[in-house]
Amino acid sequence: MQTPEIRNSSHRFELRLIDEVKVSELTGISVKALQNWRVLRRGPAFLKCGRLVRYEIPALERWLAASTIFTDEITEGR
Repeated sequence: MQTPEIRNSSHRFELRLIDEVKVSELTGISVKALQNWRVLRRGPAFLKCGRLVRYEIPALERWLAASTIFTDEITEGR
Protein backbone atom coordinates (compact mmCIF):
# COMPACT_ATOMS: atom_id res chain seq x y z
CA MET A 1 0.00 0.00 0.00
CA GLN A 2 1.42 3.36 -0.97
CA THR A 3 1.65 5.89 1.85
CA PRO A 4 0.23 9.34 1.06
CA GLU A 5 2.51 12.17 2.12
CA ILE A 6 1.77 15.76 2.99
CA ARG A 7 4.79 17.98 2.58
CA ASN A 8 5.35 21.28 4.28
CA SER A 9 8.41 23.48 3.96
CA SER A 10 9.52 22.62 7.51
CA HIS A 11 7.76 19.31 8.26
CA ARG A 12 7.04 16.03 6.52
CA PHE A 13 3.98 14.10 7.62
CA GLU A 14 3.11 10.58 6.57
CA LEU A 15 -0.54 9.62 6.82
CA ARG A 16 -1.36 5.95 6.74
CA LEU A 17 -5.10 5.94 6.10
CA ILE A 18 -7.47 3.14 5.15
CA ASP A 19 -11.19 3.06 4.44
CA GLU A 20 -13.89 1.16 6.34
CA VAL A 21 -13.83 -1.75 3.88
CA LYS A 22 -10.12 -2.34 4.56
CA VAL A 23 -10.69 -1.99 8.34
CA SER A 24 -13.44 -4.59 8.05
CA GLU A 25 -11.16 -6.95 6.10
CA LEU A 26 -8.32 -6.56 8.60
CA THR A 27 -10.37 -6.85 11.79
CA GLY A 28 -13.40 -8.95 10.88
CA ILE A 29 -15.67 -6.16 12.13
CA SER A 30 -18.50 -5.58 9.67
CA VAL A 31 -18.71 -2.32 7.75
CA LYS A 32 -22.22 -1.84 9.18
CA ALA A 33 -20.88 -2.16 12.76
CA LEU A 34 -18.17 0.44 12.01
CA GLN A 35 -20.83 2.77 10.59
CA ASN A 36 -23.07 2.30 13.64
CA TRP A 37 -20.16 2.86 16.01
CA ARG A 38 -19.30 6.14 14.26
CA VAL A 39 -22.84 7.41 14.83
CA LEU A 40 -22.60 6.37 18.50
CA ARG A 41 -19.03 7.75 18.80
CA ARG A 42 -17.72 4.30 19.73
CA GLY A 43 -15.06 2.12 18.20
CA PRO A 44 -11.81 3.23 16.63
CA ALA A 45 -11.07 6.90 15.99
CA PHE A 46 -11.70 8.06 12.44
CA LEU A 47 -11.11 11.03 10.19
CA LYS A 48 -13.90 12.65 8.21
CA CYS A 49 -13.08 14.82 5.20
CA GLY A 50 -16.35 15.83 3.61
CA ARG A 51 -18.08 12.54 2.92
CA LEU A 52 -14.90 10.49 3.08
CA VAL A 53 -14.26 8.43 6.21
CA ARG A 54 -10.78 7.14 6.85
CA TYR A 55 -9.04 5.36 9.70
CA GLU A 56 -5.43 6.07 10.60
CA ILE A 57 -3.54 2.79 10.92
CA PRO A 58 -1.60 3.67 14.12
CA ALA A 59 -4.84 4.84 15.83
CA LEU A 60 -6.56 1.61 14.79
CA GLU A 61 -3.66 -0.42 16.17
CA ARG A 62 -3.83 1.48 19.49
CA TRP A 63 -7.61 0.93 19.70
CA LEU A 64 -7.19 -2.79 19.08
CA ALA A 65 -4.44 -3.02 21.71
CA ALA A 66 -6.59 -1.15 24.24
CA SER A 67 -9.51 -3.48 23.46
CA THR A 68 -7.49 -6.61 24.23
CA ILE A 69 -8.71 -8.60 27.21
CA PHE A 70 -6.10 -10.82 28.79
CA THR A 71 -7.06 -14.03 30.54
CA ASP A 72 -5.13 -16.25 32.91
CA GLU A 73 -3.88 -19.40 31.28
CA ILE A 74 -4.29 -21.34 34.51
CA THR A 75 -7.39 -20.74 36.59
CA GLU A 76 -7.12 -21.89 40.18
CA GLY A 77 -10.07 -23.44 41.97
CA ARG A 78 -11.62 -25.19 39.01
